[in-house]
Formats: sequence, C-alpha cells, structure tokens
Amino acid sequence: MKCDLRGGHCLRARLLITAASVALAGGVLSACSSTTPSSASAAKSTSTTAARARYQGKLTLEPANGTPGTVVKVAGTGFPAGEAVQVAWQNVTGSWKVTSSGELLGASYSSSYKPLASATTSPTGSLFTSFVVPTGFGYSHEVQVNAGSQTLNAATFKVAPQASISPQSGPAGTPIQVTLTGVGWQEYQQNWYLMYDQHVTGWLSAVTTKGTATAVIPATGTPGLHVLSIYEAPDREPYLNTQQTPTKNPMFTMKFTVTPGNAVLPPSTQLQSSTPVAAATPASVANGPAISLNYSSGPPGTPLVLKGSGFPKDQQVKLTWVTQTGNHLYGMGGSASSLPSVTTAADGSFQTSFNTPSDLGESHKITAQAGSTSASTTFTITPKDLGISPSSGPVGTEITVHLQGTGVTWTSNIYGVTYDNSDIGYACGVNSNGDITLHLQATGAPGWHYIDFYPAVWNIVNMQFSTADYIQVPQLTYAADHPGEKLSAFEFAFHISN
Repeated sequence: MKCDLRGGHCLRARLLITAASVALAGGVLSACSSTTPSSASAAKSTSTTAARARYQGKLTLEPANGTPGTVVKVAGTGFPAGEAVQVAWQNVTGSWKVTSSGELLGASYSSSYKPLASATTSPTGSLFTSFVVPTGFGYSHEVQVNAGSQTLNAATFKVAPQASISPQSGPAGTPIQVTLTGVGWQEYQQNWYLMYDQHVTGWLSAVTTKGTATAVIPATGTPGLHVLSIYEAPDREPYLNTQQTPTKNPMFTMKFTVTPGNAVLPPSTQLQSSTPVAAATPASVANGPAISLNYSSGPPGTPLVLKGSGFPKDQQVKLTWVTQTGNHLYGMGGSASSLPSVTTAADGSFQTSFNTPSDLGESHKITAQAGSTSASTTFTITPKDLGISPSSGPVGTEITVHLQGTGVTWTSNIYGVTYDNSDIGYACGVNSNGDITLHLQATGAPGWHYIDFYPAVWNIVNMQFSTADYIQVPQLTYAADHPGEKLSAFEFAFHISN
C-alpha cells in the first residue's frame, strides 16, 4: 500500500495512476490523512453558510439520526405566524450510465424533495409536527421546512446502515440472503464488500435499488460457525480499521452455522441457462422484402426458424450471420459468416431452420440477399451453462467449468468467480466468441465445495479513484442492480472425496 497525501487516499500498488489522475484526486478525495479542505469542500461550506444566512428562525429534529421507520419530532421557532408549511425530505434516485456501445460511465444520482408532513405555525411562529423516516438511501438527508416555494429553514437527518442475513443456519449450499440497507450515494458510502470467513466474496451495490443491497450466496465450509462481514470499500478492498477512518463507516458481523446433513446442490444446467424468448409477430410489409425469426433471443443451440417474403421467385437466397471479432485490449472488428442458403418459392417466400451458433452474447445481424434484394433482422445470444466436469474427486482434481454465449460489453464480458465464497479472479469470453472454459484445481476438506460465477464490470470510462471501487469484482447484487444487461449468475458444486 502507498498513500497519496494530496488526495488523502490509500492506493493499491497495482493501480496505474497518471499524474493527471492524481491532480484530479486532490480535489475530490479525503479519506486517509489530508487536513487541508479541498476546493470542492470549501465551496460547499461557503454555499451552506450563505444558505443558512437566508434561513429564518431555528429548526431541530429529535432524534437527528436513526433508521427507516423512525418517528422524528420537528420543532421550530422564529417562523412567520400562522404560516402553512410543509416538511420535505431529500429523496435520492440513482441510475447507471452506460453508452450505446456498452461502455460504463458510472453511477449517477439526483435528488428532489418529498413532502412528508404539513402543519401551520402558531401565532408566535412556533412549529411542532412529526414525520416517519422513509425507506431509501442512507447517511445525511436534508429536511426542509417550506412555505410555498420558499425554504424557511433546514436540518439534517442521518440514516444509519443496517445489515442482516437469513436464515442463520443450514447445511452446506443453503442460500443465504444478505441484506444491507441505508447504503449511501456519496463517496465512501456507495460501495460495500461482503467477506466470508475473512475472504472477500464480492461487491454489494444499491444504485438503482434506493440504498438497499440484496445478495444471495451459498453456505460453504465444514459444519460449525462461519462469519460474514461487511465493510465499506473505497478502492477494491474492504477498509478494515473503520473506527479510525475519517468517515467512521460502520462494519457489520453476522454468524451462520453450517449444520450436518444433505447439502443443497445447484440447479441443473438447463435451469441455470437462459431460455429462448419468442419474437413478436412481425408487422406485415406491403412492398419489399422482409425476414423474421421465431425467437428474438436465446442461448447457443436455440432452434431458429427464419421466414422470408417479398423476394424474387425461384431465386437462391444467401444468408449471413454477423459477429464481432477481436478483443477490448487490441481492438474489436466484425465479420460475416455464411448460413446454409435457401431457394424462394413461386410467391417469393422462403422458410429455413438452423441452430443458433456458439457466439458472443450480443445482438447479431442476420441478412438474407437474393441479387439486389435483401432484408435483415437480429437475434440476441444469451448465456448457456454447459456444466462442471468431473463433479467429484480427490484434492488436486482438475475441474472444468464451461459457459457459452457470454457477453462483449464492458458490463457483460466478464464473470467474477468465487470458490467457497472467496473471490479468486474473473473469466472472460470476448476473445473466444463467448466461450468460457475455466480449469481449476479442487482444494479444501472432504465434502461439497461451491464455485459461483457472478456478473461483474470490466472497466469504466475515464476511471478515477472514486469509480475504481468495484471493477473486476463479483457483483453480488447483480439480480436487481447490474448496470446494462440483465444477467444471471451460475453456480457449480464439486465433492471432494476422502
């Protein structure tokens, strides 16, 4: 580790940092040791001071911190007499920003004010009312007292994060739901990491889920007590000594007991694979050629029926399938391959069948051409689970895990891999046409061991310190909060024999 005092942020030695990035960080980050306020902090302080100078009277909240559902008493003095006012809560909404080509720009947040209570001030200008803290993002929220479009005064309520697991016991493979509420939207509040028996499992996010992160992991390890921990992670690693950080983020520890008994095994490969999605009924085309498919998306091997109309009669139709080639390191390109040709009928129609090729998980253009007449449609490939082999053996057995149809965008091209809830790296299929073939050595005590593939983020456009927290790490909250595509995770089990 090394510490950049200008930015006040502890950096992992493996990150490559340009001078421009360091200069940028100096105005944004303050997590390690800097005592000089940044220009951004100074500007915010000046703005806050100016705003308070315009406020009227005095406003207090009791309590000033708590969790969703807390009843907060609002008391104020020095307001206009007999004034109808509203108490409004700072409501935050998050979204992922992804370019049309699948490059991740990061998370974006916006806030508005949601009325929670109405009241009328007394003849002496006093205010007494209450509101219930709503569910949403954690940490500091501004509470305003408004009279029409004018903000009379404001105070801050801090929502504390909370964590829980369910159930708290079960045999190996039991799905454990981990819930973290009150995740924040500002730096050093957004990204949290889950650890299992002191090993990093993955990343907990809550950008589009209003501050609630929900993940499901398998219970792993020998029978007995196992410890799950959650830490805030400013740079792809949990910040462990939280009590000594400037932000004083909490950490959470929960315990799960693995009980003896039959293990809970993963679903079958068929159930874990994506399923074909029927295509919409094509619109009729009065003039000109058109082609359509029976499915709009599906995994490799999906049986496709391609129909065409409006082509010259009794003509051979050439069919092509387009895909991307190359990789993100050395450049991407494109190529077209031929599908079996077909001959039109006397009315210019045709029908042919073929199985979806094993290719990248993305939208592929299919073109039918007869002379100068052509038409196109698209089919989107989705991931397919081809299983684990072998499924048992002694320590040191080589395990092969196989997927097809994995993606090409920055948000779909890699899967973070865990072995018994320990992050061991990532796997990518861009350079191999969506095929991921992973070879691992079986390790651990006799019994069942679990290998999980979670969607992950490969890179971020113009990556800075504050956005490097989660790249190339298993996203445990993929089901509800993955940027870009809706993706599934895959789980495999291997039994180590005595």
